[in-house]
Amino acid sequence: MTGRHVGIRAVKVNIKAVLSFVLAVLSLMFVYVSLVAMALSIVGFVIGLFALWEMRSSLHRGKGLAIAGVIINAVSFMIPIVLVVLAYFVF
Repeated sequence: MTGRHVGIRAVKVNIKAVLSFVLAVLSLMFVYVSLVAMALSIVGFVIGLFALWEMRSSLHRGKGLAIAGVIINAVSFMIPIVLVVLAYFVF
């Protein structure tokens, strides 16, 4: 019985959680191109919420990635709005 794992099942990482985090990083990279960043952050936010909802009833890992994706996407959605408001009052 050496080398065999009986009863151990590999737990997969939720792909939606990873996708949400990747979209969050991309939206932060494109924060100065506001429409692109806002579109990426909306899609990433929704996918992150779906990932969190899906992980409630499954054995998938990646809850931290999904939470980070949701938070970063929310922040990256607000950054272009704040920049436009600041630009309006400064100039």
